[in-house]
Amino acid sequence: MIIEAERLCYAVRGKTIVENVSLSIDRGELVVVLGPNGAGKTTLLRMLTGEYKPTFGVARLLGTSIGDFAPIELARRRSVMTQASHLMFPYSVLEVIGFGLHAANQLAPQTATAVERAIDLADVRHLIDRNYQTLSGGEQQRVQFARAVCQIIACREEGIGQVLLLDEPTSNLDLKHQIMVMSAARALCREGVAVCAVLHDVNLAAACADKIVMMKNGRVQQSARPAEAITPATMRETFDIDLTVLQSEANARPYIVPDYGSIGRFELG
Repeated sequence: MIIEAERLCYAVRGKTIVENVSLSIDRGELVVVLGPNGAGKTTLLRMLTGEYKPTFGVARLLGTSIGDFAPIELARRRSVMTQASHLMFPYSVLEVIGFGLHAANQLAPQTATAVERAIDLADVRHLIDRNYQTLSGGEQQRVQFARAVCQIIACREEGIGQVLLLDEPTSNLDLKHQIMVMSAARALCREGVAVCAVLHDVNLAAACADKIVMMKNGRVQQSARPAEAITPATMRETFDIDLTVLQSEANARPYIVPDYGSIGRFELG
């Protein structure tokens, strides 16, 4: 396994944010974490990245506790895209993407092409000379995705597993780029990278994930393939809403159809 979480718990000032979560992500697997606001998704991801130390339990990368890695070795094996990244200096887009090279062996053959491939996967070539601070939120998000992908590609070592951890990578993106980013993540999976992404879009998760982890109130409600994870019962249990779940004729994956007519039943004021 690339990533293993065993009975992870995280508490702050007596309040438990994540409770008894176990999961695993194998080489070439794309796992999506879904759940309502405040479910503990980002906190879980931060424990998997090594940013947060669990109150209880352990997160392992390639069989070793994440906390035992030296920073440079950790950076070579896992890359992270956070929800938001605010830069204080006027770096160009190309410079920001190039941050992904810092942990790499500069003599490795893939280093020379890592930036170019990341630019194409994130569709930011037309932005590379721009000041990062002048970009829209969605454009900045794609640049940060390119930076994280660049790090994965540049640090690749034969036989050594890697994981890409993405926290809401599509939240500010238009429909085209939502699909493009998750397609790029799937492309990396085909090359053996493990990917874990926190998403809010259930249909996007169902379309791209190998496994879906449903969270609510800090606990895992369901961990299964999309067809088992996304059902009317699990949608009601996790999101407290009744949704119709259908199945795609093209690939047999589930998708939800909200009842927008119910909006009229909500009274304002």
